[in-house]
Amino acid sequence: MEGRRAPRRTLSADPKVGALATLIGCWLLAAPAFCTGQTFTTFHPERRDWLFNHLTVHQTTGALYIGAVNRVYKLSGNLTLLVSHDTGPEDDNKACYPPLIVQPCSEPSGLHKQRQQAPAHRLLPEPPAGMRQPLSGRL
Repeated sequence: MEGRRAPRRTLSADPKVGALATLIGCWLLAAPAFCTGQTFTTFHPERRDWLFNHLTVHQTTGALYIGAVNRVYKLSGNLTLLVSHDTGPEDDNKACYPPLIVQPCSEPSGLHKQRQQAPAHRLLPEPPAGMRQPLSGRL
């Protein structure tokens, strides 16, 4: 057993052949995109810290609804911005219910109680034709 060598697991003993095979493989995977002339459209939020959390597509119109940190976006099917709405951050005080944006609160708003809070929101199922996209949120 001591004299046995482990079987080779490489394509070739020459490392240049392995590198060439990898290069050819990558080219074959990328070639269809270059040959068809496809372009890809992207959408980026105005600020890097507005991360995307949720996405839904309207089945009839193809519009995209994107829930992001402190923002909600409506995009066309080709990713053109149609509507952008600011949803936060809002002041929040744990001693107050409902949140301050719904009803004023008489509790003291000292720095230890009140803080800026980014709302957590969810896009609800697709609305019927002609209606607005419902949004559910909480602080």
